[in-house]
Amino acid sequence: MNKLVYSPGRHQGIVVLGSRKSGRVTFMRQLQAHLQMAQPSWEIVAFSMRPRADESVPTYLARMRACLRLDQPGDRLVACINGWSLTDRSRTAPIDDRVQAFANELRACLEDPAARRPFSMVAIGGYGLYHLRNGERALSVLNIAAQVDLPSLSEDEVYQLMQTIGLHHWNRQDAAAVWQRSGGHPLLTKRLLRAWCDEPLAGWDHAARALEDDEDYLLPAFRIAANDPAARAALRRCLHASDGIKHSKIDARSAGNYLLYAGLLRRLNGRLGLRCAAVRALVEQCIGDDPTWGHAG
Repeated sequence: MNKLVYSPGRHQGIVVLGSRKSGRVTFMRQLQAHLQMAQPSWEIVAFSMRPRADESVPTYLARMRACLRLDQPGDRLVACINGWSLTDRSRTAPIDDRVQAFANELRACLEDPAARRPFSMVAIGGYGLYHLRNGERALSVLNIAAQVDLPSLSEDEVYQLMQTIGLHHWNRQDAAAVWQRSGGHPLLTKRLLRAWCDEPLAGWDHAARALEDDEDYLLPAFRIAANDPAARAALRRCLHASDGIKHSKIDARSAGNYLLYAGLLRRLNGRLGLRCAAVRALVEQCIGDDPTWGHAG
């Protein structure tokens, strides 16, 4: 957070990447509050740039300009923008023309020597933003920006979260057990704690089984990935590779990056490995050694 609070004055554009359901919207609100506290004279705006259904390019751009408020004089304006997306959640989805048009306007604003006020942008997102930054039709305003990755929760952060719930009989061994079963993913960690609270005598392994039935996040993300041949193959390789698979950070064609920002994989000593035991169980049950699983029809 501190890195971002003091960066907008030095970098006009910053890209913040996090996995799906990792609390990116909450992070954006916290960043907005921290920026306002650290730089009271700056104006901080936060909004989603996701286009509405059937919204024309001119109508969309007019709405985005109203959110930016760049026509008003003042000290530095920092726009914290989320909602960066492709036309759908697949790995090969095209770029929306409205997103392309807005990105072009953002770059023009950042580079305008006659601007009425200094301007910085913080773009916050997941795989859609990653692809828009590094893909075949990368948006230049994102490609030239500095990058920050939201980390997974550490064991210590999991322990601190557990203490905020108020069950102070949890110890650091419990935190380690939670981290091992959630891979540090914020939402999975919270779901695991909730499952344990529902049946505290059943233990952590029993609570972790609830993650395999998560229809809100884990299962839908897994189904989408399993229907992509390259993503399915990458999951299978991770299943049999104890040290994970190679991580090409800026290769937008790599299925590993798609799976990383889907939350199914995590960074592992410079490589990528399965996020947690629940993901491993899904891969074993549904893919295993069957290369045809996941094909529609």
